[in-house]
Amino acid sequence: MRARLVLHGEQPNVQQHTADRGPVFRSTDDWQLFEPAVNRLIRDNFSSSSASEEAIAATVRVNTTAMSDRVREIIKLLGITGDHRIGDFGCGYGLMPLLLHAATGARVEAFDRSESFLSVGRSFAAAHPECAAGVSFARLDFVTELMPEGAGPYDTIILNNTLQYVVGTRNKLDVIRRLASVLKPGGALMVYGPNPWYPREPFTRLPMIHWLPRRMGNALSLRLGRRQLFDIQYNTPLGLRRLVRRAGLERVSYHPYGQERVRVADGFLHAILAPVLCRYFAMVGRSPSRGTVSIGVS
Repeated sequence: MRARLVLHGEQPNVQQHTADRGPVFRSTDDWQLFEPAVNRLIRDNFSSSSASEEAIAATVRVNTTAMSDRVREIIKLLGITGDHRIGDFGCGYGLMPLLLHAATGARVEAFDRSESFLSVGRSFAAAHPECAAGVSFARLDFVTELMPEGAGPYDTIILNNTLQYVVGTRNKLDVIRRLASVLKPGGALMVYGPNPWYPREPFTRLPMIHWLPRRMGNALSLRLGRRQLFDIQYNTPLGLRRLVRRAGLERVSYHPYGQERVRVADGFLHAILAPVLCRYFAMVGRSPSRGTVSIGVS
């Protein structure tokens, strides 16, 4: 039986993309030139919150130096070129889509449920249009809303640090299926997120608190003055591999740190431990070469 899905949310305002434009950056390292601008925009976005300086500085790092490294690995892993059409779902501030476009020339359609987050990417795009000619932003809660008409088909779909906010195995499976259904035949869906096998919980920075039963871990986190954990459900590499396969994707591959392969050159111990104890990992699945993934009710 097919699921009946109802469209909500605004249509994306996709800017005209010129295929012969090519990348703006020589490499993702050029993103560091914009660190002052990114720092200012993020701090302005935090101005009405009670976030600590440590949290703000960490957010800036994630969107500058760390993002440059991550996007470099994503481009290599997925083979992104200027001819690709990419959907970035749960794009947050929208800075990764801008860097992806600037580094490859690819067309990127970026979606997030938070207008506040999207305002950061839009502000950056307005100030630096050279990075934004092939990028569009639209508000969308991809967990509860259908993609707007005209979205896709995509060569690549990216869920960067976002699937852990979808709680419940059935909900996760539904999200992956719906997104995979708008991939081109042979297109890739990449889920990138924290590895719950790593002993330190990434948001609270508390050791092993995410290994406790959910109710107990949440209560302890709040008692210690940290964020609640009820809105997060991590995906183990093995569990996520099963979900991606159940969603109908093929050639599923696991990538510690989002790297194409573990590098022995980074150290022998790293090569041994990375598959299990990496802090972050990517799982990539591809749509069948013929046909598309159908949306069903499991």
